[in-house]
Amino acid sequence: RDRRETKKLVRRLRQREEQIVSTLEDLDAKREQIEHELADPSVYTDGDASRRRAHELRRLSERSEALTSEWEEVTEELASFDEDE
Repeated sequence: RDRRETKKLVRRLRQREEQIVSTLEDLDAKREQIEHELADPSVYTDGDASRRRAHELRRLSERSEALTSEWEEVTEELASFDEDE
C-alpha cells in the first residue's frame, strides 16, 4: 500500500471507532434506563410491557456485544498501523 492509501484507511478506521464508541454509549444509556424500569416492581403488573422491556434489554445487550467485538477488531487493526509507523 502506498502511504496515501494507508492514511485514508486509518482515517476511515478512526471514524468507525468513534461511531462504535458513540453507539455503545447510547446503548449503555438505554440499557441502564430499562434496567432501572425493570427494578420497579410496579412494571410487572403489565406482563406484556415487562416482557417487551426484557426483550429490548436482551436486544440491546446483543447489539452491544456485537459492536464491542467490532470495536476490538478496529482497534487491533489501528494498532497494527501504529506499529508500522
